[in-house]
Amino acid sequence: MPTAIIFVWGHELNAVTDCGFAIGRPLEALGYDVTYVDTSNTESIRSAFKPSIVESDVAISVGSIPLSFMINDQWLFQVFGKRFIMWILDPIYYDILRVNGVLEYLHLSRTSARLKFASPDKVTADLINEFSPGSTFFFPFGGFYKDLWHKREAKLPRVAVIGTIGNELGGTTDADIRKLLEGGRHFLQNGTSADELARFIEAPSGKLDILFLAKERFHVARDRLFARDVCKHLAEVDSYQKRRRRIRTLQSLSGAPLDFYGTGWENYRTIFRDANFLGTISHEKIANVCDRYTTLLNFDPNWDHGLHHRAYTALGHGCRVLTNSSQALQDLPGQGRRNVIEFDANEPQFDDVESLLEPADMSGDELLEFRAETSFLKRMDKLLYDLNTSPG
Repeated sequence: MPTAIIFVWGHELNAVTDCGFAIGRPLEALGYDVTYVDTSNTESIRSAFKPSIVESDVAISVGSIPLSFMINDQWLFQVFGKRFIMWILDPIYYDILRVNGVLEYLHLSRTSARLKFASPDKVTADLINEFSPGSTFFFPFGGFYKDLWHKREAKLPRVAVIGTIGNELGGTTDADIRKLLEGGRHFLQNGTSADELARFIEAPSGKLDILFLAKERFHVARDRLFARDVCKHLAEVDSYQKRRRRIRTLQSLSGAPLDFYGTGWENYRTIFRDANFLGTISHEKIANVCDRYTTLLNFDPNWDHGLHHRAYTALGHGCRVLTNSSQALQDLPGQGRRNVIEFDANEPQFDDVESLLEPADMSGDELLEFRAETSFLKRMDKLLYDLNTSPG
């Protein structure tokens, strides 16, 4: 029987543990013997230090935090697994800044075919592959689905907003974008001014992914793209943009009935006509929220070809999704795609608020089909195929 080890860590909203089980259960269904290790528990790491687990066929780090731990003066990724995958959950420049092991892992992946990345954003996967060829797989999120056959109540004709105002990963959020760009001299190449770059970043239908912009528009050299000083400026610009885009989107929805599950929004209560601020919810309750509302407002990280798992979860519960434009929407099964309302992240505009609250157009059979096509089981089956057919 093939074996797998999944490294998780203690996240206050149980998001990481939930993600660990989301990929672990499909592995079990595909015939793997799966061991889960909580890296926030030293004893859990030590108990896994035995040959049968150390030599697992595949080891997966859920996010970057497990890469910060060592055992016997070696990084976990140097000890565990015949193949090791870091599952990227956030833009990788944040990971490089907060976890020392990530940059070393990235550089080692250039010479070790054993070390891989799995990215929910295809643009990020392509950029890492340019730096470390063959190291990164495109691994879209799946949905977190609850039983369809439970007794369902009538949906609330309101827009649910899940997440923070945009500073959950740190970075500067209140600074002027031009000052940020002037401070990041890595961006100001070939005589391009900070004003020109700011206009480009904030233009309607502009590219969202700051990593892509750094390479293609700011002309940061490939071998400098993941340097810590560059990543620091990328994170500052990304954090500024994320918050700016989220506030603008909510301002354009100020006339809609809104229920906020997250922090920071209450500071802007004066711009909303009908809003409830309901605090944070644990990760496993996101499906319950999606099941109760007609509409979910989705904020992706600044990705150009990736979709947050909240969007899949909402659509799989018959909840319409308002989301920033992304190439990943073209990958959605048809029954999901027709229940998505796109908006321009830099220039959001909603002309008919009432129409946003209409129930999703999906039958029970279509919901089942959508769930099957966007399940973590299907995602993991494809990832294992990619892994097993890649060098190393």
